Amino acid sequence: NTDIFFGTEFSDARLHPKEMILGIQVEGKFKAYKESALPIGETADIFLDRQVIIKKDEAGEIRMLLGDARAPLPYIRVFWFSWLAAHPETELFIGRTN
Repeated sequence: NTDIFFGTEFSDARLHPKEMILGIQVEGKFKAYKESALPIGETADIFLDRQVIIKKDEAGEIRMLLGDARAPLPYIRVFWFSWLAAHPETELFIGRTN
């Protein structure tokens, strides 16, 4: 367990509690993307059988797109502990390993 603030404990070991994530909601389901794991360029993922494209430019600006139509996908940038408190059944994307 890790103390977060004022004695609040956090026991999820997947990420440091204060790791920044980008959280999305699609069809009432939630997924978090570890921001530091997103490379410059384009990253593709699948969530609920739909394609998610994450575009990160040289300045660190991020856009997310959903589906074949590449519709804009809103996201929230937040600490992992905060996202997980609100969405305990979230999926987590921590990057690809080669």
